[in-house]
Amino acid sequence: MLALIIASFLSCTSVHASDLLKKVGQCSPQKGAKTVYLVKQWHLAPDVDTTNLETGKKQAQYQNQFEIFSAISQMIAEKKVDTTVAEGCEGTMDSKTKESFNGWTFEKLAKEVNDPKYPTILTHVLLKVEAKYKDLVKTICGDDLSQIKYAQLALSDLRGDVGYWTRIVENEKKPEKQKIYTDGVIEMLKLPSATNASNVLLALKKDVLDSFQKFSKANEERDDALIRAIRRADSTLPIVAVYGGLHSEDLKAKFQNEKWNCEIYEPKSYQNSEEKLLDDFRKLTR
Repeated sequence: MLALIIASFLSCTSVHASDLLKKVGQCSPQKGAKTVYLVKQWHLAPDVDTTNLETGKKQAQYQNQFEIFSAISQMIAEKKVDTTVAEGCEGTMDSKTKESFNGWTFEKLAKEVNDPKYPTILTHVLLKVEAKYKDLVKTICGDDLSQIKYAQLALSDLRGDVGYWTRIVENEKKPEKQKIYTDGVIEMLKLPSATNASNVLLALKKDVLDSFQKFSKANEERDDALIRAIRRADSTLPIVAVYGGLHSEDLKAKFQNEKWNCEIYEPKSYQNSEEKLLDDFRKLTR
């Protein structure tokens, strides 16, 4: 039943991208310039296997990914776009792409494109678009894989620091319990064994700042890779870029610097937990 509902939903001409995405920002208008639709996404880690469709549907990211696929499908059907730019890959995404995302390859997806359940597959959304609409759309990869690794390492350090910070602060009136966490930081950052809680927090703040700078630098390098990919796109139609929401602020500034028009969208079910986490990191660095 769900598959039939989805199939009729996608084939209905009264359905528009605006039913699935909401506009949350735009660049200053430019005459005759390239136009970019930046769609913020919350995606699943690529190593989580979703070849069992029921497993995919249980993931928190499922609904926003479904909305993005459905919205882009409608844009293609209405001939509003013919080029998309993806994160998480380099080069071009097409039938020669061998990378696997969530257990799905281009070849595996291509065998499923006529199945009514196809929209419910949870994988790299633009790989899914390319496999379905390969004759109607060109997908360019706009990422830097080495910088993804650097960003992930820095983010892991940041999460660890924030975890320690939170436990030390909330156990301020429980010195014995607090000492468990201060000792952990002393060992991790190789501080003198007699360092008190206040100085442990100062050292943590310094480490947060260092990791945040590494994280921000890696993400800026990734954003620059996206800009280079969009420059290469020769479409006269708006270009759809699907990227993690925490990149949107920097990308908007870069779009404006390029003197491009841009519109920024969120899926109706988008959760901005990563952006909130970024704000928390910024607060700790002040």
